[in-house]
Amino acid sequence: KRFRTRTIPQNLNPVWNETFTFTDFDNRKLEKRVLRFAVLDEDIFGADWLGEYRLSLGELLPDRLSEFAVPLNPRKPLPKEIDDLANPTRGKIQVALRYIDESKQLSVEVLRCADLAPMDHNGYSDPFVKLYLRPDKQRKTKQKTKVKKSTLFPEFHEQFYFNMDASEVNKRTLEITVWDFDRGVTNDFIGGLTLGAKAKAERREVWQAVFRPPYRRFEAWFQLASRSDIEYPGSESQRGLEGLIDHT
Repeated sequence: KRFRTRTIPQNLNPVWNETFTFTDFDNRKLEKRVLRFAVLDEDIFGADWLGEYRLSLGELLPDRLSEFAVPLNPRKPLPKEIDDLANPTRGKIQVALRYIDESKQLSVEVLRCADLAPMDHNGYSDPFVKLYLRPDKQRKTKQKTKVKKSTLFPEFHEQFYFNMDASEVNKRTLEITVWDFDRGVTNDFIGGLTLGAKAKAERREVWQAVFRPPYRRFEAWFQLASRSDIEYPGSESQRGLEGLIDHT
């Protein structure tokens, strides 16, 4: 079972004072159970892992309130774990990135999505993926995949190229959004993320590693966020918001 606290904005010393109750488990097996605390930073377009602590329930004394002050540790993957603690309903996307030094291009392979949010009445979506390399005031960098019909686990395997010099790594941002295609009406936003120097944690680290010699190919899964209010410098800010209303 999983619970989530409210988000406390712009704070390094958050205080929640929230109580959660777990029921219906066997007290005789208490020593084998672990309570996992995960702390995340809810960013404009996603959530980034800050750390976790795992408490063995065998350390607790029966019928007594215990308080702990413990350090946060790096994440340790659980078996078959899906990184959906922050956004459990949007789904995730797998992409591969590589910088081609000879042609000064960024190669982006959209491989697949998994566990997408159903947007249609039949319980499925007709997903496709859009890509932008920001800043892009004229929206000339837009590229998109083909539409996959009636699936929450689309396979794309499509490759796209963007003109970009490695020296621009701290100035450019790759925006990846997933949409549900609706013929004749506005397409529904499913989820998205950004990769760039201003992203946080893993998304920033992957972006910077792509443009570091010897320019290896990086393949990774990323959680999709439900937020569509990403901001861009200057006049790009409003265009970024408009770009998340799609008719194509």
